[in-house]
Amino acid sequence: MPTYRVAVAGLADVHISCPGCSGDALSLALRELGLCSFKVDRRSQDGRQWFFQATFKAGAIEPPDAGPVTRLASVDRIDD
Repeated sequence: MPTYRVAVAGLADVHISCPGCSGDALSLALRELGLCSFKVDRRSQDGRQWFFQATFKAGAIEPPDAGPVTRLASVDRIDD
């Protein structure tokens, strides 16, 4: 089962093993932190690193009055 590292600025990196793709890893790793949506931004040429625009619910990672917050997230496939 592949292992991924999910990194978002200002949050601790999360390592997760899941049978799915990088989007599945992102969703599983960040759902408890209030991830509400994401979209693919780009991927590396070797196909082992993906970048996403990850949007978190208001109050999940910033004060509630900041509203929903979107941050760049990277997902690296670190083990096959």
